[in-house]
Amino acid sequence: MCEDDVDAVISLELISFTTPWTRTSFYEELNNPRSILKIAESNQNVIGYICCSHVHDEGHVLNLAVNTPYRRKGIASLLVEDSLAVLKDLGCKDVYLEVRASNRAAIEMYNTLRFKQVGRRKDYYRKPREDAVIMKLNL
Repeated sequence: MCEDDVDAVISLELISFTTPWTRTSFYEELNNPRSILKIAESNQNVIGYICCSHVHDEGHVLNLAVNTPYRRKGIASLLVEDSLAVLKDLGCKDVYLEVRASNRAAIEMYNTLRFKQVGRRKDYYRKPREDAVIMKLNL
């Protein structure tokens, strides 16, 4: 991901989340040396993105979205797998993420990628109010 992709990424963010990241949030990640940002494209259009970070030997999937017509086609899995490879190369031993408890499709995808549910964060999400499932992968 680069600065030229931010407008397209924000468009995806707005259709994907009830509390979307701001433009400033994406620019901060772009300028953060601990961030890993990737996009998926089709016909030179951004159709998905992932934002990850790492500190020492721990990675975190911060944000992931795929445009509606491209969902359930393996694009999110490819973005995650590619990011996991980078995190592993950076020395990460574990990767964490939070996902809405009601987001069955995402939880199923993460389970397929060998993430395990390790906890919950009560009322983590605000619109609507909902718990987050905490998932972890040992690399």
